[in-house]
Amino acid sequence: MIEIERKFLVRDPHLFIGRQGGVQITQAYLVNPAGVTVRARELIDLNSGAVSWVLTLKGKSADGGLSRLEWETPIPAEVFRLIKNSGESLVKHRHKVDYEGYTWEVDVLDGPGCTLVVAEVEAPTVEAVQGAVLPAWVGREVTGDPRFSMSRLTTGEAVRAAYDASLYDRVL
Repeated sequence: MIEIERKFLVRDPHLFIGRQGGVQITQAYLVNPAGVTVRARELIDLNSGAVSWVLTLKGKSADGGLSRLEWETPIPAEVFRLIKNSGESLVKHRHKVDYEGYTWEVDVLDGPGCTLVVAEVEAPTVEAVQGAVLPAWVGREVTGDPRFSMSRLTTGEAVRAAYDASLYDRVL
């Protein structure tokens, strides 16, 4: 399957910081210098308490981060823990927002003295994702910017650096 998405900063992160519900996601990564991302996730639905685990392989993007090969499969909790204990990880809270026929995924990540909030929109084609109507709370596009890649946001220092890079987009 091809994942086609765009990623944006959120102009007013306070719309999402501390919001109830959503999904708590712990993502663990295995390092692969060839550009393939190996990610394991633990997803906890904060409304129902349901827990699931997924393994994802993501290929390298050839178009600036807009699209890439993605494959997912459910895994047992033990496999998630093995990967989490072998690599780097992050915890984020995800909220889904429906807007103009698209579902936006808004991720909230805490760093040292800061909170980074980014939004992604996916679609089945490049044309469809490029035609997505942007909500007013969406700021600068960061699709393909490595500073905002989740696989790089596994340390507090990386979250802080991405947060600092996003500051001029914020509404205070």
